[in-house]
Amino acid sequence: MNRREFIGMGLGTAAAVAGGGCSSLGVCASKPRTAVKFHLGMAGFTFKEQKTADMLKALERLDVHYLCVKNFHLPFGATDAEIRDFKRQCADHGVTPYGIGPVNSGTLEEVKKAFDFAKKLGVDVVVGVPFKHGATKKWADQEQDRDLCEKISVLCDEYDIRFAIHNHGPDAPKCFPTGDASCEFVKDLSPRMGMCLDIGHNYRSGKDPAACIRKYADRLIDFHLKDITPHTTDIKADAKILGRGVLDLPGIVKALADVGYSGSCSLEYETNFKDNFADLCECVGYFKALMRTVA
Repeated sequence: MNRREFIGMGLGTAAAVAGGGCSSLGVCASKPRTAVKFHLGMAGFTFKEQKTADMLKALERLDVHYLCVKNFHLPFGATDAEIRDFKRQCADHGVTPYGIGPVNSGTLEEVKKAFDFAKKLGVDVVVGVPFKHGATKKWADQEQDRDLCEKISVLCDEYDIRFAIHNHGPDAPKCFPTGDASCEFVKDLSPRMGMCLDIGHNYRSGKDPAACIRKYADRLIDFHLKDITPHTTDIKADAKILGRGVLDLPGIVKALADVGYSGSCSLEYETNFKDNFADLCECVGYFKALMRTVA
């Protein structure tokens, strides 16, 4: 395409928009767009092999302002002074901690420790996996625990904190493999209990993330954003830069917008942990473009 053709096509699009019609590119000014209420965030796990200061510098450069905190950047037993210093560092880089986790918990004491820490940090979301006490650490053998979930439900109302169950796909078939399984398990408990939908693990379990979003919108508390290879049942399925994998990310963004999700879509990029900035730049640019155009 030469410069004249490019300019002509742009003028055609502008004319269509001005006239309320559609251009040859399919841009329809008369078609209403669903407002996007959610925002892009970052899962702390993405930076598991980088220092806190380096992570915050990267988030500022990426123009990402929301963080789900992992304990390797701020230990969940941190002192009040350490928490204040962490929050100051975040503020200096324009970053707002909104939640903590994922936290894997086998006892009520472990969950209460996470809730106490979240309260001190000033966040209202705990992402976690409640499993039966004494279970093996192998994901394949862990089992979801109804009794613990009922106790967490009471804590949610007591602390005014939401608890989002993180699904882990076919690798944990008895412990919240899908968002659907998480929501069905707690659907009669406090509305402050729901899911952190990991769309990659959901897809690997044979479930459509967009359908899960639409069906369980009222239980969608947090969201882990990623793309994956076609090897959907492999625990070692490589993470892909957004848009380069098999997930229907435009359809997922459309579902989030349609149900009015207003939380964070936190990028959990699980490769190149020590040097992932270039990959994250592409991921962030792709997703922000989807937010502007798909919804």
